[in-house]
Amino acid sequence: MNNTGASGAIVSHPVATVLKRSDRPTANRPAHDSRRQNGCVSTVAACQTAVTELDVTHNCTVIADRIGGLPSEVELAVFPEYALTGFVADERLSEAALPRDASAIERLRDHAVEAELAVTFGFVEAAAEN
Repeated sequence: MNNTGASGAIVSHPVATVLKRSDRPTANRPAHDSRRQNGCVSTVAACQTAVTELDVTHNCTVIADRIGGLPSEVELAVFPEYALTGFVADERLSEAALPRDASAIERLRDHAVEAELAVTFGFVEAAAEN
């Protein structure tokens, strides 16, 4: 589904991004961890957060804090679609649209790596410029 904002920028939504932790062994996750037999994820956190519509900075902080507070057993944290940008069904949606290399996404990637877990969340993606 596409939406054309007041500025004329086309955004597509939703986009789910998976930020994968490193699979290398660490002190918290040894190479022979029985919870990860056959490469299967054994502990998933379904994370609900209060989303502030169109406030990427605030939502990024909320998600980062939740990632940091998850137990070490969690290997995959799943946040809802639009968790990063929020959603409004009007032209303001283009204001929150992000490119896939946005600093907020990089920040969450860093938190995922630090927490040694995979994270998925949704956001409104800005359409590529032609």
